[in-house]
Amino acid sequence: GAASYLHREPIGAMADRFDAERHLRIHRSHIVCRDRIAAIKRRPAGGYTIVTDAGEVLPVGRSYRGVVRELLGKSSR
Repeated sequence: GAASYLHREPIGAMADRFDAERHLRIHRSHIVCRDRIAAIKRRPAGGYTIVTDAGEVLPVGRSYRGVVRELLGKSSR
């Protein structure tokens, strides 16, 4: 949404405290709540973007693509 927070802690340390069943780290700068994912889009050059229910488009980092592929696999079953 419109909320943005400045927090002086490595995002990895913050991600470790979040519930892994509800949150995904998708980029070195982004953690997203699974419930807020409206769409996962494939980019023409490869890779993915995630669109949130608020309309924000978030990039998926190269090293986090496997997490998104796994999520896609679970949703197609």
